[in-house]
Amino acid sequence: FGIQNIDPISKYSVNVIINTSSPIFNHPGLSFVIKCESSNNEINLFNVTGSSALITLLHSNTTYKFSAGFQNEYGIYVFGNVSYYKTDDYGRIDSCIHGFVEGNVLNISLEMDGNGYNVTIEYFFPPFIIFTSDNVSPGFLKLNSNQTIYSFPGYLNTKVVNNITLLLKKRKCLKSFPIEIPVNISYKNKMNIMKSVTVSYQESLPCLDENFPNIIKEKNALKEYYGRGILVNADKSYMYICMNQNVESTKPACYFSNIAGDFMINLDVTVGCVLGHHLVTKELHAIHRNQKLYLYFNTVFNKWLGLTNQQFDKISLNLDNQMMKNFEVDNDQYYTLDVNQWMGNAEGLFYRNGSSSLWTQRIKWNN
Repeated sequence: FGIQNIDPISKYSVNVIINTSSPIFNHPGLSFVIKCESSNNEINLFNVTGSSALITLLHSNTTYKFSAGFQNEYGIYVFGNVSYYKTDDYGRIDSCIHGFVEGNVLNISLEMDGNGYNVTIEYFFPPFIIFTSDNVSPGFLKLNSNQTIYSFPGYLNTKVVNNITLLLKKRKCLKSFPIEIPVNISYKNKMNIMKSVTVSYQESLPCLDENFPNIIKEKNALKEYYGRGILVNADKSYMYICMNQNVESTKPACYFSNIAGDFMINLDVTVGCVLGHHLVTKELHAIHRNQKLYLYFNTVFNKWLGLTNQQFDKISLNLDNQMMKNFEVDNDQYYTLDVNQWMGNAEGLFYRNGSSSLWTQRIKWNN
């Protein structure tokens, strides 16, 4: 004989339901009560109507002991097992995520501990990852064919661990590359309020195929030369992306692009890095792939022409090159302009619009 459930009605009131399957409940002449004892030993009795009792005027942030009972023929109250309830505790689910890599296989383990109703888990995989298998806790159902959404209908009130196995597609880079797998967990708490939290697996994974060209910067290279980087124009409407450090000489090393990197138009194959437009003539200046010759694009002849060092020195102060970022180093490097953010590392160039957005890879240095 005991309590079946404690349902919150408001912030400081609950409905306590007793277990009616006990034979004692059907005993004639018995009236049932709920004993409510607070953490400061304040005790109150509430009459049961039907199979439940409404308990009101509870205090905030207090743990209560509830027990169902009845008065026997000697006038003594007999109570069953104790159930605990804490006010201001409407239920929550804490979570953490772990992972380990074996070759091209990534294993993800999601741990959840707490309580909530109708729990939904959704994984967000980057395009170079393929789902292969899973091992989920009993009660979880797959909701879509690509295995990214799982649901637990009903009330979850235990610690669970869900495991998935992923296949990493062949990847080329210099040393390592970043990976992020967000997981969204949503559920309703005891007050029927929808809650949502996102955790992420983030790691820097080793490369499987380290065959990028690595063109070093020569000792006698022009001082303005850079092997990888971006240059945003003065009105922030477009930019140039250069990657001579990791591109074969037969392929273009510099590209014209919009700010988000959604499209790219390659420049001449001789261009190694872009230095900016002349503020007066609007001519675009650059450095040759050989790292030793200044170039500018002549709009009359519609082609790239060379400049002497002396000629370049005269016009260098008039170049709109204030928004240039060098990404030659393989470690994560960041550049921010207003809400636009770029990250460069050994794998490539990443972009996001605002700090709350996810990084999206726009460029692989060797492509």
